[in-house]
Amino acid sequence: MPTDREDSYKDCAGLLSGGEIMEGERTDMLPSAITFIDNRLCYTSQRCHKIPEALVKLYGSRVHSLDLSYNELVSLKGLERFSFLRELVLDNNHLADSIVFPYLPHLHTLSLNKNQNTI
Repeated sequence: MPTDREDSYKDCAGLLSGGEIMEGERTDMLPSAITFIDNRLCYTSQRCHKIPEALVKLYGSRVHSLDLSYNELVSLKGLERFSFLRELVLDNNHLADSIVFPYLPHLHTLSLNKNQNTI
């Protein structure tokens, strides 16, 4: 039986517009940088400016804990599709005070250390 990590490599091989996986299709993220274990998703240190659409499509409905630290995020577009999110770590990004957070009814832990905010 494949592990979650093996599944993440297979899943990230590619996406069709309908969310189906197609091997060899290009995505907007580096599959080897993904760790998905026990509903915890980490995609750190990838210098991305937005949440990769492939992450949203593949994992949004399954993730309880999301770590996007050490990227260059300036937008949280797509975060609303992580509907079961309980923990969110966004440390060391480029998020400003003007950033708008979507309604995340299950969220109880949020970390925003070392961003461009003054909160």
